[in-house]
Amino acid sequence: MSLNDHMFTGPTLQSDLPLILLIWRLYRYAFTSEIVKMYRQILVNLLDVWCQCILWRHNLNALLEEHCLLTVTYGTRSTPFLALRVLPQFIEDEGNAFPVAPDALKYDKLFVDILFGAHDKAYAMIKRKQLIDLLAEGKL
Repeated sequence: MSLNDHMFTGPTLQSDLPLILLIWRLYRYAFTSEIVKMYRQILVNLLDVWCQCILWRHNLNALLEEHCLLTVTYGTRSTPFLALRVLPQFIEDEGNAFPVAPDALKYDKLFVDILFGAHDKAYAMIKRKQLIDLLAEGKL
């Protein structure tokens, strides 16, 4: 049995791909962005870390070492849900300081990619900067 055999997937939080692409194509100025190393920035609740412990030894004669992963682990069943669930909470916690950016994270994301833009160049640049600054608050 593996950890995935005992995990819930969680509800689908992914936005509708065709809709996002259609809206993105309507912007005069369009951007794409990726939230780099997103999983490595999301800490797992300390009560659940024990589920992500690995026993390791360098050779058969070495003592066993225990290493516990503290962040969301790529490949586990709940990873997509956990990664996407963090963003609404992050918007709630930090979004007020960046009034233009939260909409891009709410409505224009394709998992770790964000497709956003604006019809006005100056507004597009403000939106871009605020999105970068907002994500930087969460080390994303």
